[in-house]
Amino acid sequence: MEDHGPVLVSELRDLLGPDRDITLQPVIDLNTIEAVNSYEHPARIARRTLLRTHGDVFPHSTSRGTKRLDLDHPTPYQPDGPPGQTGDHNAAPLTRRHHRAKTHTGYQLHQLALAAYRWITPHGLCRIVTPHGTTTFEPIRGPDHTIIGEIYTDARLVDLDLVA
Repeated sequence: MEDHGPVLVSELRDLLGPDRDITLQPVIDLNTIEAVNSYEHPARIARRTLLRTHGDVFPHSTSRGTKRLDLDHPTPYQPDGPPGQTGDHNAAPLTRRHHRAKTHTGYQLHQLALAAYRWITPHGLCRIVTPHGTTTFEPIRGPDHTIIGEIYTDARLVDLDLVA
C-alpha cells in the first residue's frame, strides 16, 4: 500500500471495510531501466518517469501531477537511429507550454540521470532540475567548449543517488 508498505488483502479489507473496492496493481521498481524501439513512450514508462520526477521538469516549474504532460525525448528521437532510444533514460515530462519552449526557443536539455535534468536557457542560464527542486550550476567546459561537468551552487538539491 502506497506510503505504508506491503499488506495482505485481508488486512487491507479490515482497514478499509468490507464494502470497499480494492484494485491490486503490480509493484513498480523504479531502480530498473526499460527501453523500447518506438517513438511513443508506453504508459508503463510514462508512469515510472512521473513517479520519479513528480511532474514537469522545466526549471522552476510548479506543475505537479500527471495531467496534461507531454513526455519529451531530451536526446531527440531519430527515426533511423539505434534501437532503444525511448525509455527511462530519455524521458522528460513537460507541460505543453514548456515542451514548446524547449523545442522552439533554444533551450538545451540533457538528462543526467533517471530524475535529474540539466537545462541551459537561450540566455545562457544554467539549471539542474531534480524532484527536490531547481538549482543553478556553473558549467565545467572541455577544450571544445562542451559541458563536461557541473559545479552546484546548492548541492542539497542535487541527489547523487539519482544517477543512472
